[in-house]
Amino acid sequence: MHLDQEQEIPQKPKMTGVLLFVGLFILGVSVQQTFSLENGDLFWHLRIGELMMDAGGLLSQDPLTFNAEGKAWTQHEWGAQLMLAAVHRLGGWWGLRILRGLLVGFTLAFLALAFWRRCPRAGAVVMGLALYWLLIEPFSSMRPHLMGWLLLAIGYYLFLSVQGPWRKLRWFGFVFWLVAWVNIHSSAVIVPGLCALAAAEVLIRMMVLRRRNSDLLWHWIRMGALSGAAVLLQPAGLDLAFYVMETQALNNVASREWLPLFRLDVWQGNSHLITFFVMLSASTLLASFLSYRRKEPGDAFPLVLPALAALFFAFSTRRMLFLTYIPIHLVLREAHAWFLSRRDTWQGLLKRRWLIPLLAGLVVISVLAWSFERRPGPLEPGPFAPGCVAEKGVAFLQDAQIQGRMVNIDYWGGFLAYYLHPRYKTFIDGRWLMVGREAFKDMVAMMTHEPNMESLADKYGIDFIVQPVEVWSRVLPPDPNRWVLAYQDEMTVIALRRGDRFDENARRVCAYYARHPEQSLHARWADLTHPACQERPCVRIPSLRGKPPR
Repeated sequence: MHLDQEQEIPQKPKMTGVLLFVGLFILGVSVQQTFSLENGDLFWHLRIGELMMDAGGLLSQDPLTFNAEGKAWTQHEWGAQLMLAAVHRLGGWWGLRILRGLLVGFTLAFLALAFWRRCPRAGAVVMGLALYWLLIEPFSSMRPHLMGWLLLAIGYYLFLSVQGPWRKLRWFGFVFWLVAWVNIHSSAVIVPGLCALAAAEVLIRMMVLRRRNSDLLWHWIRMGALSGAAVLLQPAGLDLAFYVMETQALNNVASREWLPLFRLDVWQGNSHLITFFVMLSASTLLASFLSYRRKEPGDAFPLVLPALAALFFAFSTRRMLFLTYIPIHLVLREAHAWFLSRRDTWQGLLKRRWLIPLLAGLVVISVLAWSFERRPGPLEPGPFAPGCVAEKGVAFLQDAQIQGRMVNIDYWGGFLAYYLHPRYKTFIDGRWLMVGREAFKDMVAMMTHEPNMESLADKYGIDFIVQPVEVWSRVLPPDPNRWVLAYQDEMTVIALRRGDRFDENARRVCAYYARHPEQSLHARWADLTHPACQERPCVRIPSLRGKPPR
């Protein structure tokens, strides 16, 4: 058997130096992840967590968006939100940055342990971790899914990749792990599917290899049933599975993270994802063939069907690249077995003790250099990456205290809710399914100043718009007879709508500039050129501190 062969491995050369590189790689990635926070969804997670801590329990209604009033709300990440809020109260923004580094570091550490279990070659483990990090780094922002990554890595090491019969304590731990995971992040719903695929593979191997192994088949069936029951032990119950499917269906339209991998924007911004995914896919197909050829029993991960399913999900939805650790593990295991079968050929290479540490060091240095270059450094002012939070625009709204409802772009909803709740409720944030498809489409229409913008503003009772300059400058301005500039800076445009609250809001804005004359520049509209206008400046909108356009 494979394990017996592993016991015959010559122990020379010693791998202490390469094991050091594994630790250095994980440490380097962890440090890089403590740099600036850059995702807006973090803020609404924090605000909901804080509100739950203040209320002493789960919330029955969403408190942040007025479009969600009276609608059903599935709190599928309540455990993670409480943890984020608690860390933020104890350690502030630096606490969250350190937490992100720890989450990513321990995720890689547990995966390294799992890789080592079936491929005890430190050089291969380093390369497997480096490849995995290259694939998931673009999605490593500080959000609840990082906790899901860690819990998946822990369970993969403690349960899914364990060979041999289980004792009662391990079964209890398996259920406890899943119940904790599903109440922290909804990604736990993938475990029953992974177990079902494992059971199907054992059945296929029994037919193809003509080997009876009913005990192993029942082992995976039992794991699948227990995991399905454990996933239901969440406040949403069975509705969680439907919520996740509906969310992914809408995300596939609204979010780049959930679009298919092979698209032009990926090739332009993260071409390495496509390159390494193609290499991994080809290696996985070869490893799958070798696995059946060697007549692997299929008693533990990595398995062929889950590995192929992981590649399919990653191909269909780029956010699912976090599942590629399964095919990476499969490739490492089969490469290790192939190496053992030809170990006499490699004896000369093994005598060069400096070669494997050298290769491992080059991989670690190259990947870490790439990672540090991609993310803003620790010397950036403030806890957030540039362009993440429109702090000046938020300060204006807090001071001017404009009345009524706002319409905002979805990825700004998080920090607007965090800083402005309870005075303001946002139009939308990252929870698109909660506000509904119609509200999401209407938000896009108002952000792009479509001809029906005014009727949509009437429909939702909008009194002012909060919009990024980068979006406003790319579309034609709204009707100058209906919208008046109140504030603008390098990031934010805030315009008042002529309606029932316009006179009072105009008075409040003028009072703000009277209190802060140094801010008067922000009340004048700067010339911005729309691409469609070519050389001529765009039509201006009226300003409260300037002459309206003729």
